[in-house]
Amino acid sequence: IRAMIERTRSLTFEISPRVLYDLGLKAALSGLCESTQRKFGLTCTLQAEGSEQKLEHNTRVLLYQAARELLHNVVKHASAKTVHVTLKIAEGSTTLVVSDDGTGILPNRSVASGFGLFSLRERLNHLGGSLSISSPPGKGTEITVQTPVL
Repeated sequence: IRAMIERTRSLTFEISPRVLYDLGLKAALSGLCESTQRKFGLTCTLQAEGSEQKLEHNTRVLLYQAARELLHNVVKHASAKTVHVTLKIAEGSTTLVVSDDGTGILPNRSVASGFGLFSLRERLNHLGGSLSISSPPGKGTEITVQTPVL
């Protein structure tokens, strides 16, 4: 029971870390990249532009959770050595891009088969956002998440 409690606490922290609330989205994404690099040995870089003061709390949380899900997918499926996270907050929209140098999504694999991307698309649609995937076989994957600035 103690192990399950600890794992639950750990998952809760991973899904919505305190730093997201205390220091903001950029700091939380930086910590996520550092953690991914440390745990899984792949190089993870972050480039962030724009003022997150324009973003509502729910949008910040969604963007963090999107980055977390996409990084998890890179670790799980891509066989990548490097992954790059880009956040651009502009007037009217916010763009989060996660790109890797992995194997790409195989033509016979359904991208929509997993719950993570399905759930992410549903949450984005609810906010008026979108998710797009570019993945030429053998040339890595780039996933772009866009949300309106709410």
